[in-house]
Amino acid sequence: MGTGRLGLIRETDGGKVRLLGIGGTGSWWCPRYRLTLASPDERRALGLDPEGGAR
Repeated sequence: MGTGRLGLIRETDGGKVRLLGIGGTGSWWCPRYRLTLASPDERRALGLDPEGGAR
């Protein structure tokens, strides 16, 4: 089950990925296999480009 948190990948270590929370909400480690891409609606809600590019 996922946490529902969104983050940016900052570091990898084997099968783990360290994510930085959007808006400075801290960082956490996640198993790589649990990651999914944010949907366009999730990105749009955060003010990010819904297509994943830079604005």
